[in-house]
Formats: sequence, C-alpha cells, structure tokens
Amino acid sequence: MPRLSGRTIAAGAVTAALAVIAPLMGATVLAAPITFVTALPVAEDQEVTRFQNVSDIFTRDPTALSRDEANVQFPSVFAYGPTSTLALFGTVNQGVNFMNETIAGGRQYRETSGFGDTLFFARYTLIHIDEPAETWRLAPLVGLYLPTGYYDKADHLGVLPDTLQNGSGSVDPYLGVAGTWKDLLQEVDFDATYRHDFAASPGFQFGDQARFDASWQFRILPWLMPEKGVPNYLMGVVETNVEWYGRNREAGVINNSTGGLIWFIDPGMYYGTAFWQFGAVVRIPIVQNLYGFGRLKETIGIWSFFEYYLTMPALPHWLRSGP
Repeated sequence: MPRLSGRTIAAGAVTAALAVIAPLMGATVLAAPITFVTALPVAEDQEVTRFQNVSDIFTRDPTALSRDEANVQFPSVFAYGPTSTLALFGTVNQGVNFMNETIAGGRQYRETSGFGDTLFFARYTLIHIDEPAETWRLAPLVGLYLPTGYYDKADHLGVLPDTLQNGSGSVDPYLGVAGTWKDLLQEVDFDATYRHDFAASPGFQFGDQARFDASWQFRILPWLMPEKGVPNYLMGVVETNVEWYGRNREAGVINNSTGGLIWFIDPGMYYGTAFWQFGAVVRIPIVQNLYGFGRLKETIGIWSFFEYYLTMPALPHWLRSGP
C-alpha cells in the first residue's frame, strides 16, 4: 500500500470538502463540452459535479528506447453558481502515469500515481444576450493552480521523465475567456486560456501553457422538443483542442526537447436527462509539432464523463451582487 504524504492528504481533504456540498436535487440540464469545463453552464444556486476519465496513449517512439506511455487520469470538477453571473470552479485531479522502455538491455516499467495539481477559478458572465431563438454568452475567468502534485518524483532508475510527473511544484496563475452560442438544435462553446508556470525550485520550471478549445453539439434525439419539461436527449459532439506548451527550464537552462504544439479533433456523443448526463469522445491528434528530438507522440485518447446537477440553498440577500 502506498505511503500517504502530507501533500496527498491535503489534496484528499480538498476533494472531500468539495464533494460534500449539500445534495438537494433539482435543476435543468444544459448542453456542455466534454474536453473542457470552462464553458460548463452553471445556473444560480446550482451545483454541478463532473467526474471524468481521461486516457491518453503515447507510442511511435523514434529512439532505441522503444517507449510506450499511457496517462490515465480521473479529474473531478465541482462548480457552484452563487449568482446568475458568477460561477466558482474547483478541479481536483488524480490518476496514474506509466511507461515501458528499454534500458540497459532490458525492458523497464516506470510509474507514478497520486494527486495532480488542484485548480480553482472564478468565471464572470460579462455578456449574456437572450433572443427568442438563440443565446450568446461571454465570460472572462481567472484562477490559480495549487501544487498538490509532484514535479520531482523518482524511482530506482532516477528522476522520472516530465511526462510522468503529475504537478508543476509551484502556484501558477490561470486566466482566460469562455463563450457560448446556442439555438434550439445546436450549441457552440469555446475557450482560450493561459497558465503561467513559476519556478518550482532553483533547478526546475515547467513551460507556460496556452490552449484554445471549441465544441459543436447537435441534438440527435428528440428532434422536436416538447413545449413543457426537459426530456431525455441524445447529442452528437465534435470538439477540437489546440494546445501549446512552452519549453521547460532545468538548472536555469532551457530544455530544447520540451514543449510544442498539438491539435486534436474529438468526435463523440452524450446522453442527458434533467438531472445528469454522460458521454465520451475519441481524441485524435491531427498535428504534433513537438520541439527537439526523440519526443514520444500521442496515438489516441478516450475521454468520458458523468455529470449531475444539484439545487443549492439560496445565498442570503446581502451576499448577492444584484438587487
């Protein structure tokens, strides 16, 4: 049984605190993207909980190491809407990363597991336009990554590769913007975000991260919605993600074999009811422009989620931003 560190216990406490928000049932379902949560719809006095499984497989090793790598993560997302314009998010990640590679004439298995970094951010709806047949929303967001994961885990062979580490080792600011357009049959969500990574120690610093995501969701069933109530429904989804990673610094020197740009296309679908929904996409890399030599490229990924909605007790009048 693995030994629990103070950092793992602290991250577990964060998960527990977020998960025990009072479960009073009731809400209406809105469509939402699968590969990003910044555009997740959160109504006033509503709590949304999303559990995800993120599995990415890396092969196509150009070196003699013949590496195979897989990252299997289980992010948990908790969102709450204290007002109609403000939404508060917390994301806790845990999982396992493992690799097989050929070293010193033999095949070696290397693994890390535990909590990753924890993200807290707030999103404020700056523009919200409701028209008879369509809706527009635009919302800036700002937050912090807390270093509940590790950046320097090691095994019997030494410090593990960057891709097997599960944290940055520093408190990192996070900002961006998310938006939504929807009509009676479809919805488009998008975001653009940036994470600045500070130095974890005098000897190491992860590169900054920027990404752009977009999701197109179209209703398959039912084709005609009833005049009252929210029926069960099936949605088709096509998403895309463009991810850029800056180069790492090691001992103050830029590591030119880190960082790069990846572009994914993600087809899938999900099923929803008035209180919960689940779905999945297949994540297919279209472009992998990785810096340096000998980089391990992603082959395919499968992302799935289960999400449910709760109605929370209303905040006192004096805590609300409106009249």
